[in-house]
Amino acid sequence: MFNSEMIAAGLTWLVYSIYCFGLIPQMFLNYKLRSASGLSDLTLLGYFAGYVTQFYYVFFEDFPLSYKVMIPIGIVMVSILVWQRFHYNPNTVTSLLRYSYLFIFCFVFIFTPIFLRGRLDVDEIFGWISAFIWFVYALPQVIKIYREKSFHGISFGFLSVMAIGVSLELTSALILGLPIQTIISNVRALLIYAIFCVQFFRYKIGSVKV
Repeated sequence: MFNSEMIAAGLTWLVYSIYCFGLIPQMFLNYKLRSASGLSDLTLLGYFAGYVTQFYYVFFEDFPLSYKVMIPIGIVMVSILVWQRFHYNPNTVTSLLRYSYLFIFCFVFIFTPIFLRGRLDVDEIFGWISAFIWFVYALPQVIKIYREKSFHGISFGFLSVMAIGVSLELTSALILGLPIQTIISNVRALLIYAIFCVQFFRYKIGSVKV
């Protein structure tokens, strides 16, 4: 018989598979439009930074294997979205945006060996940084949609799949008793996706959907 922990462990594999491969509809839409302008630059930057900080957090806190396997895959998938942003719309890339990504890459390559040696006790710090990023990263997208009154360039399929993943992750986090940062992040995400649903049905006319 399966116990609650086995079910929760299975859910985390499913959840992070959804998170990783749920990005494919947005990638496909970007490819179809030859543009990644639908996504807010700040939201995409936050998405990438959120994954990077969460990567350190789950390894320092010794999260279940599913997190350790799928979050690195998630970083790769989000990196593809970042590449599309720079490839399809290079003329609108600001210097600040370039330097922001450069800072993150330098941080990863320079400081990872230090962290792996265990010289810094920063696990809780990364947990709260990750929670904060996931808490605010989608707000620029909400504002962008509101200002433009359009869902053009955003895959509603991508958002819907992410919402399913968040619901399942919240369930598994509660069962496994994961840190409060994870639970707070999941609740926030569900509220944001509810806002996206309202915006989609309000501004869907003239939008391109996948």
